[in-house]
Amino acid sequence: MTTPPLTALNDNEKETLRAAATTAYEQGDYATAREINARLAEAGDALGQYNLGVLHSEGRGVPQNYTQARDWYERAAEQGDAKAQTNLGVFYADGRSGTQDYALARLWWEKAAAQGDANAQIALQMLDDLGA
Repeated sequence: MTTPPLTALNDNEKETLRAAATTAYEQGDYATAREINARLAEAGDALGQYNLGVLHSEGRGVPQNYTQARDWYERAAEQGDAKAQTNLGVFYADGRSGTQDYALARLWWEKAAAQGDANAQIALQMLDDLGA
């Protein structure tokens, strides 16, 4: 018996996988959290992509890798995930995994702030205070 591709799973099945990934993460089983989130992420699930970004950024279940983290945040951010947009803004503002770019940081923070993300709103204010 073969496992159906993740894209064939219904929303309830995806939620079950998300819950299992969260439980694994909270229990410190980062390898399992990574495995489940990778299945979700590869199928285009924005939350799975965001979570993989977090795991790569923190070095949990995988070696810390800001380039990989940025790539996963970007995939989720392009789908409208506000937390991913905020984190991506931080990566550009700090120059993690590449060149520092305040214009790109602002772009992502503005998108997240428009969705009500308080961290992005704060980041924009700080950027304005710096005159950047």
